[in-house]
Amino acid sequence: MQIGTEVDTPYIYGLGERFQSHFRKVDGTWTIFNRDRGQVIDNGQGKQTYGYYPVYFARERSQHFHFNYLRNSNAMDVVISTENNKTYVEYRVIGGVFDFRFLLSETSP
Repeated sequence: MQIGTEVDTPYIYGLGERFQSHFRKVDGTWTIFNRDRGQVIDNGQGKQTYGYYPVYFARERSQHFHFNYLRNSNAMDVVISTENNKTYVEYRVIGGVFDFRFLLSETSP
């Protein structure tokens, strides 16, 4: 199953407990599938995570924030890609249902 959307920002954070050189997610495939494998640098090439958190937090160009949580216990890839100055987030899940939770800010901090 897969679903995707365009987001209004390249500033995306989160998507699992990872050992990496930066907090912001760049273009790549971010695998969310638990494996007790700490201290492996994940640079968006589909490596398995240490903890399961299918959540991302984004700061939009308007300086507002949004938070997106996909409640699903199946393994998934989250693909972030940028084309023509537009950022896309796509979920590829092996099963279950898409049960999303969105939190939106009303004003910028």
